[in-house]
Parts: sequence; structure tokens; C-alpha cells
Amino acid sequence: MGWSKEIVQEALKVAKIYRQDEELGRQTLCGPNAMYIKKVTTLDARWEGGAVPEHALEGKSLEDVIKEGHLFEVNFDDLIGIPHGGSFSKKLTGSKQTWYVVLADCLLYLRNDEKLVPVQIRLENRNDGEAPTWWGPPSPEISDLSHPEHLAWLYAKMWYRCAEVNVYSLCTHFARAHATNELFAVACYRNLPNAHPIFRMLQPHIQGIIPV
Repeated sequence: MGWSKEIVQEALKVAKIYRQDEELGRQTLCGPNAMYIKKVTTLDARWEGGAVPEHALEGKSLEDVIKEGHLFEVNFDDLIGIPHGGSFSKKLTGSKQTWYVVLADCLLYLRNDEKLVPVQIRLENRNDGEAPTWWGPPSPEISDLSHPEHLAWLYAKMWYRCAEVNVYSLCTHFARAHATNELFAVACYRNLPNAHPIFRMLQPHIQGIIPV
């Protein structure tokens, strides 16, 4: 069974606008990890090595944007201590692979047009002992999408989204949806008969909890 025509058409729409900063803001706000978005009142030490470009804040200073309550951040600290994966990749995919886990944080600015856009991304490959790096949107004067500044910003956003998917898979999905609820599912299957009204009510919600 393949993808339906409607799903493919929707995916192509996203592909056409994926480079736009507004799209990353939309995916962050409407995605499964929206609870990680926090309003910034003071910038912590992790942002000291970088600088938000002036043009990204519509000519405002960083202090003014914070006072207005229009600066937000996403920190994926849940990935700290999780090593690169891949030891079981051959069993799953047929070939040995390495799956990288890179820490990523993002500063988001709520523009005057009420669009949420990224203005700085911090990446850190702590597993390999690499120093953190900071990335910002290219100057609006550079219109060539193949320019190194555009490509560097695109790659930074892709690494950020990769970290977000890792957080979703490991924390939002597995830990909260499966591991946390597994004890309730096991208790129901072990202690309630199939005809029990509570079992019949819960069974549709727990039937996929255990076999992960």
C-alpha cells in the first residue's frame, strides 16, 4: 500500500516552503514538542558565544525584544547523555549505520506580523567532544539561495529538526506514551477479564502500548 495522492500533495507543499523560517516556526509551534517552547526573560550562559543578527529582530535590540516578551527559546537538554546510536541498526535496516545525536537549542522571535521565526540556533556535538557553534539567518541582501550563508542556515535548521525528532522519538513518544503507561496496560491485561467494563473501555487505548 503506497501513499495516497492527497498526502503526497501536502508533502510537496511543505517541501516547497521548507527553506522559509516561518515554516520552521510553524512546525515548532504546531508539532508534538511545542511544550518545550519557553518565553525568554534572561539569556542563560549557553547563548553567550553567539550573537543574534540585528536584521533578524526587525531592527530592535535583543534587550527590547525580551522586554516586549517576544523572544522564546527551545532547549533539548533531554538529549544530554544520550550517545550516538546504531548498534542494532543492522537488525533493523540490513546494514550497519551510525545515528548521530547532536544537542540543539533555538531562539525564536515573534515578529510584528505575528509569525514565529528562528533567529539563532546553537548546535553541540558533545558526544564527540566538539565545541558548540551558533548559527543565524543570512543577511536579507543575499538573495542567492546557493550562497554559503543560506546553505549554512539551512543545514543548521535541519540539524535542529533532527534533534527535535530525536526528542520526540525518545521522550515525547516512547517515554511518555509507552514506558509511562506500560504498567497500566500490564495491570489491565493481568487483572481484568475481557468482559470487564473497565477493560473494554481502556483496551482500545492500551492495545499498542506494550509491543514497541
